[in-house]
Amino acid sequence: MYRLTIFLMLLSANTYANDAGVTSVYLEFESAYLSNDVEKFEPWLHNEYTLVQSLNVPDIGKDSRSVTKEQLLGAMKMMGKPSSMPQSSGDSVEILNQTDETFCAASTTLNRTTVSGLNYEEKEVRKVCFSRDDKKYLATTHEIDVFYKKL
Repeated sequence: MYRLTIFLMLLSANTYANDAGVTSVYLEFESAYLSNDVEKFEPWLHNEYTLVQSLNVPDIGKDSRSVTKEQLLGAMKMMGKPSSMPQSSGDSVEILNQTDETFCAASTTLNRTTVSGLNYEEKEVRKVCFSRDDKKYLATTHEIDVFYKKL
């Protein structure tokens, strides 16, 4: 029984270390994304990277669009300044579907914004999947769902 307890403790510590490692990968990726700096962000992207963005507005509906790697990088070049959306905290990141070569991570952030003089809560739900390329993780898919709620 003692050996089993020690084994389970070591397994739990190893799982925590793995989660902490991939959480930091996700947070570094997100920081590069929010910077709108192509030089920081492009090295994170797999050749097949796609971003799907959805906008959910109460009483109006939902609009989704898919963006290729090239389209996103072009938009970032035009933007020229960091995003005003908050970065996720480590506590808000959930690791999903982790294997030795891939993992997905999800997080949620909240912000307040004003649209046409009305105050809204802006909730952004982010999910990114990564695959290992040599010794570095690269983002393959990226989903951002933005939900607005009148305050």
